[in-house]
Formats: sequence, structure tokens, C-alpha cells
Amino acid sequence: MDPLLVRAKTIVPCSRDAAQSGVTFDDLGRIDAAALIVEGDRISAIGRRKEIEHALRGRVMRELDLRDCVIVPGFVDAHAHPLFAGDREPDFAARQRGEKAPLGMLHTVEQTREALLDPTEFYEQTVQPRLNTILRHGTTTLETKTGYALHKPGETELLDMIAAHAGDADVPTMIATFLGAHALPPEFTREEAYVDYLIDQVIPLAKAHGAVYADAFCEPGFFTPVQTKRYLEAARAAGMRLRVHCDEMAFGHAAEMAIGGLVLVGLATRWAAAAGALLSFVLFLTASWTIQPYFLGSDSIYAVAWITLVLVGDQGVLTARPLISGPARTDPRGRPATVDLGRRRLLLQLGGASVALVWVLALLPRQRLSLQGASSSSAATSTTPVASPTGTRIGALADLQSQGFLSFQDPTTGDPAVAVSLAGGSVVAFDAVCTHAGCQVSYDSGQRLLACPCHGGLFDPARGAAVVAGPPPAPLAAISLQVGADGGVYAG
Repeated sequence: MDPLLVRAKTIVPCSRDAAQSGVTFDDLGRIDAAALIVEGDRISAIGRRKEIEHALRGRVMRELDLRDCVIVPGFVDAHAHPLFAGDREPDFAARQRGEKAPLGMLHTVEQTREALLDPTEFYEQTVQPRLNTILRHGTTTLETKTGYALHKPGETELLDMIAAHAGDADVPTMIATFLGAHALPPEFTREEAYVDYLIDQVIPLAKAHGAVYADAFCEPGFFTPVQTKRYLEAARAAGMRLRVHCDEMAFGHAAEMAIGGLVLVGLATRWAAAAGALLSFVLFLTASWTIQPYFLGSDSIYAVAWITLVLVGDQGVLTARPLISGPARTDPRGRPATVDLGRRRLLLQLGGASVALVWVLALLPRQRLSLQGASSSSAATSTTPVASPTGTRIGALADLQSQGFLSFQDPTTGDPAVAVSLAGGSVVAFDAVCTHAGCQVSYDSGQRLLACPCHGGLFDPARGAAVVAGPPPAPLAAISLQVGADGGVYAG
């Protein structure tokens, strides 16, 4: 085929290294009065129009004149969720009003599973038009996630759909990401059991069905850092590269886990510890800023611990730095490089001042009044059986009473929730999303309280989830329960 000459007002080839902020077209190699040559499926030359036309002089060629246009490389979208059915516009409107989403992610899962009963129609009527629009807006390579079927047949069907159409001319080039750990599907009541299912039954198939990456949703109310780590390690062992949603909507300790990993292997210890100190100090402020009397959280102690590691630096016994950067620097005579005593003295002074500040803050009065929830009598549910209970079954009353608590997913909002058996035999249930920073609370059987792991918030289920410690500004929301004649507990 004859080469194609394309003329343009401007071509921005992105042929230079440039910062990711404050960048201009000139930084990216802007060429005005430009042209390019296409031979086969490759761009063989880009340059000034006169130079390109001179290079093609005497050759037979096709021409495309775009003199009023700017040509740029196609966009690469590294995070996309195009494989879903239905919509959740009511959720968006509710969040704008500061209210809980009425539908939740499981609504999309339900709609997507139904659409996958006819994969061809689902692709042609829903997915393909969406991908066409993405391509028309300039995205030529699209990282494409699964994650809205949440079971083996549906997730593998979505991966097969990506593989079948990844190279189609009317859609972006698609790179498949298996997002099995996106949310807890309705067939499961515990995230741990679902992660076991993914590791045992789905991850081994995902790679074979075309998954390049594996992704997980590591957020309070979804999957914990420990569960995410198990899932991603299994995916890596199966040959997939790794991605992760983390700390996107609320602090879930994923960033701390990454920083701690760097410190534990001795890689960039000083910089990682500095980042940890900054993170802990910011979290300390967010936990305390609006609380009166003042609340001294554990993050302040962590900040001091990180500062100690900043002072120690990268020379610990277990450090991996010599393996990566080589042996420590020496002077021309082979002796260890001179230590900058002035810099060390400054660091020690800053560290000492930080420790002194925390001790001063620790001596300040920091008790707070309890924020009352609903009374125990109004929030508690009698265990007297109801012949025809309404709502969704969340478990057996016998299990709840023997364990003392039961974790489940609120069928109305999709939020994590917890039911607790009280001393008098009645049961209560509450939304398990902390009212402070959105972390997931859990039941502490030793204290008989609901505890938030992020900033030390405590809620008393016997008093309507009243706040008894920490920075939460309000009690947890109560969830209505009923006990059925079949011995089941029903929520909603």
C-alpha cells in the first residue's frame, strides 16, 4: 500500500521527558506546520511539513489534509470499569445530598449477572457503544476491569469478552484486569470466605482467560489489607501483575502497609519513615481537630516512632540498601565518608522536640462526654419468633448468641454491618462504618464494645451504639432485626 502523508497544523509527539505537572506542549516536542508519514500500520516519520514532503518527493502517496487540527498520541486510560449493566444515578444524587446510597454496588452486580445471560446482546447493546464513545474521545488503550459479576462463571465470561474484542478497530485496545475482590457478593456473608473462594476457584482460571492484571478494593467496609495481600499474592503466583484500589474513599491502612513494607526490607528507610511520620501526624490531626475536649490518638505515638527511624536512617542490621545501592560511600583513601555532624545534631534536636511535644499533649485533659445513641430498649430486638419475618436472612440466632456477634452486609445500603447479642438475651444491629473517618468497626468481645481500628473510637451496643471513646462525632446507625420461627435472624 502506498504511504500516507498526513498534514496538520500542529503535532505533539510526546517525544521528550517531562514532569507530570505544569507541562506545556513545548515540553512534549510540539511541531507546528507539521506532517507525518504512515507506512503500513506504523508512523515512519514526523517533522516539519516541508521536510516530510521533501522526503516523499517523487513517490506515489496518499494524502490526508488536517491543517486545522492538532494531532496527539492516543490517551492511555489506566483505570476503567466499562463492563457493567444498569446505572446507579439515584446513588449519585443521594451522595450529593450527603445521604447514603440507596442501591449500592450489589445492584450493579445483579444487573450485570442478568445481562450476562446473553453475552452477545450485552456486548452489542451496552458495552460496545460505551467503548465506541471512549475511543471517540481519544482513548486508544484501555485498562479494562471485570468486577461486576463476582462469581466464577460471570468473571470468566467478562474476561472472555475482553479477549474477544480487545483488538477490534472500533474500540480501544483493551488490557484485561481481573477485579474479583471488588465487593462481597450476595452468596457470601464473610469477606474471608469469599477471598478463599477467589483464591481456590477463580484466580487459577483468570490468567487462562486473558487476565494480565489482578486488582482488589482495599477499603474499609470491603477488603482489609490482610485479605488483599492474600488475594494479590495468589494472583501473582498465578502469573498476573498487580494493581490495587486503596485508601480511595477512607483511610484503610493500605498506605501504612506499603510504607511499613519499605522500612522492613530496609529500602529507602529514611524516606519511607519520613512519609510514615507525616501520614501519622496528618491522621492524628484529622482525628483530633474538631474534638473538644482534645483527643490524643495513637497516631501521635506512631509519628514519634517513625521519627526515630528517620534519625536511624538506612544502616540497620537487616537493611537491603547495600544489595541495591552498593556498599557505603568511602573517601579516596577507602575510609568511611565523613559524617555531617551539624545535620545529625539538627535531626536529633527535631526528634527530641517532637517527643517532648507528644508528652506535653499526653498530659492535657482529653476525656469526652459520651454521645448517646438510641436507647437500648428502642434499638434492641426481642428474640421472640415472628411467623413471617421480613428482610434478608443474615444468619442463625443460635450462632449469634453463641459467638456474641455476627458480621453481615446491610441489605438496604450494602454497607458492612454487625449484629450483637446483649446480656439480657435481646439482639441489636448497627451499620459498621465508623462515623468519624469511615473505617469498619468490629465487635470486641472482651470490652463488649464496637471498636474502630483507625483512631480508637468505641461504641456501646447496649446503649444504642453510643460513642464512649475516641473522635467519632455520632453513634452508629441502627438496623432493624427480626427473629423468624425458623431460628434465623433477618435484617432490613
